[in-house]
Amino acid sequence: MSQYKPMLAYIDEEGYSASLRQVQGKISIFNKALGVASHHITVEDTVQFADSFTKYFKREFFKKHKDKIQLDISVEKLLNLMDVNLSPLYDLEVKFQEINAELKWEHNKPVPYVDKKPFERWTTSAEENEKVKAGRKLLDAIEEISKYSKVYPMTVQNAVSGLVSFNIRTNSYYINLR
Repeated sequence: MSQYKPMLAYIDEEGYSASLRQVQGKISIFNKALGVASHHITVEDTVQFADSFTKYFKREFFKKHKDKIQLDISVEKLLNLMDVNLSPLYDLEVKFQEINAELKWEHNKPVPYVDKKPFERWTTSAEENEKVKAGRKLLDAIEEISKYSKVYPMTVQNAVSGLVSFNIRTNSYYINLR
């Protein structure tokens, strides 16, 4: 056999897209929280704000309004006196923290980014490399034949003992290395 070099067998596009949607949802919640907070304070450090919406809000709110009341009172008392309800911001923070996705920051703004590496399936042996090469040849042949004749994907999948599988959702074949 030839010398082994890892080959990309396939990329889980569905998983990647789902993770990207999850990150975009997290950014959407972040932007809603920014909108809620901006009614009372100016958010200058969005990265710190993302760590804890309520802590950042309380700290900045106290800095902004502590001079209005000459008494030494707590942030909670000040929020109460000024009739500020933190529950919408807290609810958004809980939703934001529940989403297990890391945000990438550019120019103090979150941008949607998901690394594709966890969704890539690479070969782990020379035998798998040979399977991938044979599977690609088969897929090319199936594509060529499908121009002239109806090809039944499930029959093809059974005929090659699952080396090539068909994804009904994406209507495409992929090489199965299991």
